[in-house]
Amino acid sequence: MKNPKRPTIPSKPPSQATHSPRTQAIPLSSPETPTNNIQFDLAEDEISPQDTLDSNIEHWLPQKDFQGHFCGDLSTDLAISSDKVAQSLEGGWQPMGLADTTPRSPTMDTDTAGIRSPTVSGDVESEIPSLTGISFDPELLCFCFSDAIGTYDYIQTTLVWKPHTRTITSGTLLQNQKRALSECEKLLTCTSCTSQSKYITLLIVMCENLLSSMENGCQIQSLCSQWNSEGATESWSEIIGNEDRQQGGNQGKDPGGMSGETIDRSEENNYKVVVGRWQLDSDDQLSVIQSLFSARVARLLNLVVKVERIANFGALVQRLLGLHNLAFTGKLIIRNSFLNNINGVETSKGSEDGINDSARHVLMIAASCFEENIGLILESSLALSNFLLSGFSPSDFDFPATNSMIDILAKAFDGEKEVAGPAHCEIVDVDDTANVITCLKLLGRNATATTTLDALLAGIQSNIYRELNFSAHCNVLLTLLYQDVPRDYYVQITNSIEALCDVWWTAIGRIRPKGNLSPLYPSLQFIRAALKLVELTENGGLPAFGDKVMKSRIAICLYQACYRTLLEQDENGSWNSSIADTSHGILILCEARKFDLFRETRQQIDSAIGHAVEFLDYSKTRSSEECHWAQKVNFASSLLAESFGIAALKASTIQPDALIGSSLREDTTAIPKLLKLWQYTPLFSAIPEWQIRASMIEGTLFRPVVRARRLNIFTRKGVEEDKYFDIIPVAWPTCNNRTRTFAPSCFLFEGMMAALLNYQVDEWIEAVAGVNYAGHIPELRKLIDDVIVSISEEKSVNGVYEALWEKSAANGINESTNGSNANGTNGQHSAIDEASRREVLVPLTKFVTHALKHPSILSASAWDRKNVTCELRIYLQTHVTQSEDNMLLKERKFTDGVMREHFFRWVRTTSADHTSATYTFNFISALLGSWIEDGEDCFPSTQEKYYAAAACQHLAAMCRMYNDHGSAVRDHDEANVNSVDFPEFGPRAIESGSSSMVRKKEALFEVAQYERSCIEEAFRRLEGHAAGKRSADARARKARQMEIWRMFYNVTDLFGQIYVLRDIGSRLTVGNCIPSNGIPS
Repeated sequence: MKNPKRPTIPSKPPSQATHSPRTQAIPLSSPETPTNNIQFDLAEDEISPQDTLDSNIEHWLPQKDFQGHFCGDLSTDLAISSDKVAQSLEGGWQPMGLADTTPRSPTMDTDTAGIRSPTVSGDVESEIPSLTGISFDPELLCFCFSDAIGTYDYIQTTLVWKPHTRTITSGTLLQNQKRALSECEKLLTCTSCTSQSKYITLLIVMCENLLSSMENGCQIQSLCSQWNSEGATESWSEIIGNEDRQQGGNQGKDPGGMSGETIDRSEENNYKVVVGRWQLDSDDQLSVIQSLFSARVARLLNLVVKVERIANFGALVQRLLGLHNLAFTGKLIIRNSFLNNINGVETSKGSEDGINDSARHVLMIAASCFEENIGLILESSLALSNFLLSGFSPSDFDFPATNSMIDILAKAFDGEKEVAGPAHCEIVDVDDTANVITCLKLLGRNATATTTLDALLAGIQSNIYRELNFSAHCNVLLTLLYQDVPRDYYVQITNSIEALCDVWWTAIGRIRPKGNLSPLYPSLQFIRAALKLVELTENGGLPAFGDKVMKSRIAICLYQACYRTLLEQDENGSWNSSIADTSHGILILCEARKFDLFRETRQQIDSAIGHAVEFLDYSKTRSSEECHWAQKVNFASSLLAESFGIAALKASTIQPDALIGSSLREDTTAIPKLLKLWQYTPLFSAIPEWQIRASMIEGTLFRPVVRARRLNIFTRKGVEEDKYFDIIPVAWPTCNNRTRTFAPSCFLFEGMMAALLNYQVDEWIEAVAGVNYAGHIPELRKLIDDVIVSISEEKSVNGVYEALWEKSAANGINESTNGSNANGTNGQHSAIDEASRREVLVPLTKFVTHALKHPSILSASAWDRKNVTCELRIYLQTHVTQSEDNMLLKERKFTDGVMREHFFRWVRTTSADHTSATYTFNFISALLGSWIEDGEDCFPSTQEKYYAAAACQHLAAMCRMYNDHGSAVRDHDEANVNSVDFPEFGPRAIESGSSSMVRKKEALFEVAQYERSCIEEAFRRLEGHAAGKRSADARARKARQMEIWRMFYNVTDLFGQIYVLRDIGSRLTVGNCIPSNGIPS
């Protein structure tokens, strides 16, 4: 593809116009000074010099709608406009009057200042349509574009093409910049012209040229500053160069004037200037020049911000922020690094003063634009609150610019209004108002903060504000927690933290930020609020947590927000290779190292912070992606990107005095032993020990939540201590974090409860139902069916327990669809006493109700609900079948006579269903369909349903084989049917520890690996079909769903691998168990 024709800017003007046949240049009026010095290089393969416009113009000029009037390709417009500008300068543009006393270039008329206007024929501007492509109505004729062309010419001839512009006083650099800025500001006053694409494009080019000239000037003054600081003996005149030292004589001006400069040499060769009555040495001169440059840069920043409101580009804003600081400090930009060009001062992790100066300068930049851009109120309040929450003290910002800005904030947010917020806004977001209140409170403006807070809370209570989002709740909570007496707001604090935990607990994916492009912002604000809440409860500022479950939920959400951020860090130390995201990541980890639960992980956190700071230090890319908060204001905000980076550097230098959150710690004494067990499994053999330990600590936080419902259904009569209770809560988080799936907390909890109940069902069948209904198995089967039918057809959960209990207390349950009586078979009275019946009926009813009346199951599709009901019945009935087989095995009749089925069929039917894998798989399917697919089928197509069922069945078979491999000894001792009892494995071993048992287990493990390969193939086909003909949103949902399925598969696999290493089941203390010598450790 050919390169578009672009203006080529030579590094210095040629003395003669010599061109190739394919290059056409505009004639020069003088061999020394060009008329416009623009060449059009028509060569296809040549690249413009460094000073030419960036060929990758889309990087800083994206296609945007300019205030809704049009949508243009700005890169094309830029090239076309530049071409037509050059043509206009070559053609009939004539000077127009604008008095000026500056030295004239040969390109300018002798009576004008170089601001050009077009040739006018009669009353109509004849050439404008052909030059600009814009049609004008003669009755509404506007000369703004001609003025813009003249200003462009003036900037080109005085700032861009001025030869040998190397020094501070080169010609009239500062005066030319000032004049050009004034003209550009006038060009923005016409609303009609500013809606035109080419007009705004030309303004952008002029702003870029102005910025380049200021950058050159700042680098020059930096060089002079460096020489003086090193004690060089050159005179001021020698430094600036003889060719550009054109100083006037003594002119008696008042002290405020700058036009009359008198040169004088002292005996110490310290060059001095007299300004009015003031004598300035070289150091004073530099300070004056720096101040003038700062004023020019600040003025250009205001201009660019105004243009940005129309064109919505951010590249110049970013460059100006760094240049503004550079002009203030007079330091040379050593490299294009975020840390070193924030304000020109080395702000590495060892320079705390530099960090503080950087924060001050960012706020000074904001203050310089504050009164003209009320939208900066919201941005600046966020930047300021972020500084104060990251370790800066109010005294760090006690200077006039910030004080003025804070005064404006206090006036803008009037607590007397119905809605707290800036006076010009009808509706203000809650989080914006909360940020301002936090700023005012931390800066000592207590009266204004209190009145605004009262208005804010009243607005929330009366639903004036729109629905609160996650960030808004975080900011409101932070505001309440930083009040003098937070106990006064205890109810609101409790409501806020509960709402936040509910959102985090159920979030399927990452919580989306509001207005901020960094996905880590919601996590940062939540961590700050939750840690402050925990700190207040521990030091007595707030009552201690009374609800143990709520306390655990807070601990879980807080821990996950910190630890998941740590795990997401890239190898280069960044988050997403983004400066803004990395800044947020540093701030989160700095909060995490205050948290007592990360005491064991402190070394890794400190290392991660250091690595991230190094990324910021050496990062050499600053793209428009770093602009934030575009939805809150009309332009992309580099101020926020800068402020978060500075805050991150500040926080990284602060070590916590004391740890917070020791009251949230749960018992971790079992972790060392479990850690060794995990490291022996194939899944975790390559995972760093610290990651496994940290994930297990997360798992311990789930114990109080699981324990609160541990015995709600089954009493665990007749079984030993449940060793699996220590393993289940840590298994799910470790697998979740291992693959960085980060499934929602509610899914982890439901998975834990499903695993716990499945273990308890197995115990209950063997220790209670099997014993109470010994010899009456048909009655037990019928009881199970009757309860499932009754509850599945019940429209409401209310009354199910009571109804079944009353019928049981009378003559038993009579809920069979065929009218038969559950008291016995064929209507005969059962020999089972009522107490034994109730001992089975009550937990059975509770368990079935839990499975079928779960709120998320009720909101699932009809297909998924039906599968849950069907698989639940098969699961419970298979347990009865297993009990029958155990009785036959105990009587040594299990393998006598004709076998009912071979091992292959048994392991894929009765055995697989007995593991609960198939029931749990369908239960999870209904949950995910309800949560992710909005109540639609989890697997919608025929192929997906089949592949999912195949994966489920292979997974169940593999789990049963692993389970039997680990529990072979216990099953042998307790006379439970095991895979190795089938004839395919040879005669049943007499002793559980014999060599024949070892060989059988080896064979069983090998066929289990075959089932694993089948699972992988089923998942591969399932994922491949899921990525087929769907919308992008549907594919994203399915991709998230498959991530969770993979994690579920890993959890199931982990339990199997643990069983291979160690039996974690509970031995029976009643029933048909045979005395044993103990469980292998």
